[in-house]
Amino acid sequence: MQQILDSLLSAALSQPLHTSDDVLAEAHENLFFLALAKDELALLTAPVIEEWLQAVVAGKRQQLRAQRGNHYPMQFYCWHDAQATQLRFSLVSAAAALPFGCTVRLADLSVIVQEFLAQEYLVFGETLFDTDEVMASWAAAAEAAMAQEYTLHVWRTIIP
Repeated sequence: MQQILDSLLSAALSQPLHTSDDVLAEAHENLFFLALAKDELALLTAPVIEEWLQAVVAGKRQQLRAQRGNHYPMQFYCWHDAQATQLRFSLVSAAAALPFGCTVRLADLSVIVQEFLAQEYLVFGETLFDTDEVMASWAAAAEAAMAQEYTLHVWRTIIP
């Protein structure tokens, strides 16, 4: 598993750091994610993932200093994308608002990592779509979710 994480760290740090006056362009160009199969995820612990993310932050800090010196602080932010079953992160200008279309609640990194580790994977069985009961349950859950304002937990740190 460590080999996979090392490879993903290398990939994340080889991605060029994009800076722009357009926060959405920055967010999109700097986006990276950690996506693992259920059996791979079961092999990881929160401290291992947190250490991996801190290594990404340190690497991005070096990239930023090499590219822009200390004159363009950025915010590294990380969240669990439950629909995609991914741990995602990106960077935008420290002066910009985080580019989400929902309410953002800043949280400790440990909260984000625990959400990622506890995620549920959809399992599609042969009869999943054959029952009206399942479909009605999903529709009711979706309607209830739409009635509530969505709040996303995000961890953020400023890198000079």
